Amino acid sequence: MKININWFKRILQIRYFKVPNAKVQGYTSRTIDGKHVLFLDWDMCSPEIIYIDLKNLIDKGIISHAYIFTTYEEKDELGVVGNYHAICLDKYNFYEIINIMELTHCDTLHKDLAKKTRYRAWVLRFSGKGSRDEPKFVRFITGENKNNRVQSYAHYKLIHLLYNIEQDKDFKFNFDENTKTFITYYNSASKLTEEEIK
Repeated sequence: MKININWFKRILQIRYFKVPNAKVQGYTSRTIDGKHVLFLDWDMCSPEIIYIDLKNLIDKGIISHAYIFTTYEEKDELGVVGNYHAICLDKYNFYEIINIMELTHCDTLHKDLAKKTRYRAWVLRFSGKGSRDEPKFVRFITGENKNNRVQSYAHYKLIHLLYNIEQDKDFKFNFDENTKTFITYYNSASKLTEEEIK
């Protein structure tokens, strides 16, 4: 939450946010050669929005495929809502990722994340977070590979190590030769109970 107060021709800004207190493990979007794979993150969103965003990117030839994961889902009177990640292994320059994100409904905080981190990369968690489980694989979607981009082999190997994914076996990847990617530990805000913090 942010509050702006006009004070003597100046703006005083007060911010309120939850202090990150849950240790989590994640992978970064950056590849060894300085490119990035596409990481997208939506919180408390209808899965319909995720599929529309990704289908638009695929249909326009911007991405060739996407892995979809969920970190939380619930059903209410309006339908399913949840938190979702998507990963496309196509490699892009930093500014291209920023431009692609602007074509989606992904979270604003996620869009700005890489501009504020030490290593200038987007991060998605693969571990649990407080009482929450690790992300679960939902599905792999693809269209024609119109963009002819190279894909990150290191990220491919990592997500196949973490998740038992068979749905992508018919997709024709064009892998780079990199075999290393970046794993990070960080603190994240979470719905932790007082006992879990101790």
